[in-house]
Amino acid sequence: MQNNPVNNQSVLQDYASTLKMRQDRKVGAGLSVGGPLGVAGANIELNMEDENSAVAGFGTGPGYNSFQLAWKHAFDGDYIAPYVSGGISRWYNSNGSSNAFQDSGTLKEVLSDSEKSSGRFGADFVFGSLGLQYNQLSGDFAGLSFYGEVVLMEAVERGVLIPTGTVGSTYFF
Repeated sequence: MQNNPVNNQSVLQDYASTLKMRQDRKVGAGLSVGGPLGVAGANIELNMEDENSAVAGFGTGPGYNSFQLAWKHAFDGDYIAPYVSGGISRWYNSNGSSNAFQDSGTLKEVLSDSEKSSGRFGADFVFGSLGLQYNQLSGDFAGLSFYGEVVLMEAVERGVLIPTGTVGSTYFF
């Protein structure tokens, strides 16, 4: 009788391209700094197709909280792939108990005088971004990505354009 050795090592997945990884790994979770979520945020990315995904996130900054809903289109690449995204975000403080929001240059530009004095506000933005994402396609860390993007946000009620940027990391599983 022949013995078959048992291999306890996990099978590592190698991907030929970013789109191949996104096709296999449908969900990503990550953290970001800057951009539509404010100072810091957490995101979930759902790859609907290999190129297109839906993104939802929650964030925070001095004296406010935020959330976003976005669409992302990734282009094919090896380890580095460009992408574009667009969506909406809302920055808000409904309790009005803090003036810490005044540390935000973005909110200084978009809030009315009455919102600034009361500390209660809700600022809505539409945004578009252009970014580059590094994707680990092989080895133990396959699915890990790091990205940077330039973002143009428009305050819906004021029509003010605000250029900003985001850096972050997402792990796709």
